[in-house]
Amino acid sequence: MYRGTTPQTLNKMELKLDQLSASNLTSIFNNAFIDAEIVKNTDFCAIKGEHTLLASALKDQNTIQFLNYNQLPDGMSEEDAKKLVSAVNSQIVVLKAYLTENSTGDNQLSMIFEYNHIVLNNETISPKTIVQIARFVEKAITATYPIYHELFSRA
Repeated sequence: MYRGTTPQTLNKMELKLDQLSASNLTSIFNNAFIDAEIVKNTDFCAIKGEHTLLASALKDQNTIQFLNYNQLPDGMSEEDAKKLVSAVNSQIVVLKAYLTENSTGDNQLSMIFEYNHIVLNNETISPKTIVQIARFVEKAITATYPIYHELFSRA
C-alpha cells in the first residue's frame, strides 16, 4: 500500500435542471447514438427513437418533460378517443394521456402521451439517466398498443 495516494474515482457528469437546455439535451442523446435535434423556436429537443419524443426541462416545475404526439385513426369518434385515453390513463399509470385537436383545423384529434420526471432544486441528474428515462417512456408508449387493440380490434 502506498501512503499519501488516494484511489481515483470516476468523474461522473451530473447536471442540474437549469443546465438542460434543448441544445444540451440534444447533445446528450446524440452522444448516446440516438438521433435528436432542437425543435426550431422552442425549448424542446426532438428524440427520434422507437417513438418520436419531445423533451424539455421545465425549470419552474422542477421536471424533465417527455411528450409524444399521435394522430388518431381517421374516422375515430371523439367518444372512442375519450374511451382510449381513459383506458390508457387507468392501465399505464406512468403516462398521462390526453386529447388535443390538430392545428390543421380538420377536427381531427391527436392523443398526447406525457411523462414528467421530477428533479428537485438541489439535485442533479446524469446524461445516462436521462437516456434511460427516454427509453422507459418509449416502452410505456409501446405498452399502450394492446389497449388500443383490445378496445377496437374486435372480430
